[in-house]
Amino acid sequence: MYEPRTAWADTVVFPAWKEALGAKNCNVQGEFEELEHKMFGHDGFEDAPNRIAKIEVAFGLKNITPVAAPAPPQSA
Repeated sequence: MYEPRTAWADTVVFPAWKEALGAKNCNVQGEFEELEHKMFGHDGFEDAPNRIAKIEVAFGLKNITPVAAPAPPQSA
């Protein structure tokens, strides 16, 4: 669940955000990175998928396919 969300953020949200802010205001991202490291440690969000995977395994949720909603039908 995490990977599709981050892919969307990286390819849609952040480019649009940077375009809306303009080059001059994009330095704000550095401030977010500092805050990220302060709150989540050196690896910040990069380590989150590994931590989430360990939690899922601990709760027996390594494979959620049997309990997840089926994928929507593909349109032709």
